Amino acid sequence: EDPSFRMDTPRRLLRARDVLNRRATRIIVVLDQVADPHNIAACLRTVEALGLQYVWIIRSIIEKRPTKRSIACIAKGAECWLTIRRFDTAEECVAQLESDGYSVWICADGENALTLTTPTPPSLAENEQIALVVGRETDGVSLPLQKIAQKRVFIPLSGFSASLNLSVATALVLQRLLDWYPTLRKGPNETQRNNIVQAWKQHLGMNLVPFMEQHPNFFSSSSSFSSHGDHLNSTSTGDFAARVSCGSWAPKALLRREEEQRSQWQACQAAGEEKLCSVEEEDTDEKNGRKSKRSRAINT
Repeated sequence: EDPSFRMDTPRRLLRARDVLNRRATRIIVVLDQVADPHNIAACLRTVEALGLQYVWIIRSIIEKRPTKRSIACIAKGAECWLTIRRFDTAEECVAQLESDGYSVWICADGENALTLTTPTPPSLAENEQIALVVGRETDGVSLPLQKIAQKRVFIPLSGFSASLNLSVATALVLQRLLDWYPTLRKGPNETQRNNIVQAWKQHLGMNLVPFMEQHPNFFSSSSSFSSHGDHLNSTSTGDFAARVSCGSWAPKALLRREEEQRSQWQACQAAGEEKLCSVEEEDTDEKNGRKSKRSRAINT
């Protein structure tokens, strides 16, 4: 690669390459007949944010039907960056897990279950692949997956609540496993890398396609392109964060309202006439579409 092009590399592509290099492809999440699509969407966002790539979903025969918009608001576009595989039955998923040689870990307590607070994790073979199974909200992991499970893991709770939200529990378990086994983040092999990049192209933006065509090895593990810093941990402006994230930034309407309130507060402070200023806020009633205004006092 010509080094003169490196400083001109689009930052969105640099971010995508950093994300790809850190993908934890040796661990997948299996959502076993999760009934609530909101929970599925939240899990997809959690899995993507923690750097995993592969999610398998076993269809639930009992399923809620929320609006399409509500699912999009929860997932925040995370599904665009994931490789999702769907199964009609748990038996189909079990057959594929066994065929691919996954070590099946299920989220469940019971006999021989391993608490995730233990300081010494069980040993993991050099190339061992983990399939973490998260069960249904009501009764947990299904029997076919329990039968082939090599490990049971659970989070001990200390409060009055006897359970956690499904996506919260998934996040806690995944983060613990990634802390235990840092080698899970070693990145995809070349075949996986090529397949992921092909799937990502349509979401990275058509305006970036000419650059990717000009530099076909940009996403290769052997590429000589330099990222010029860690874009995953960048502390640059919110605008940059918005352009390179999967959609987890504040809605424009909220930002406009905050800016209006800030302007009113500054005007009151400059006038210095009152200690409290009244800020007018507008609310929308989602049921009938009516807009109402209310005043809120803010301290100056």
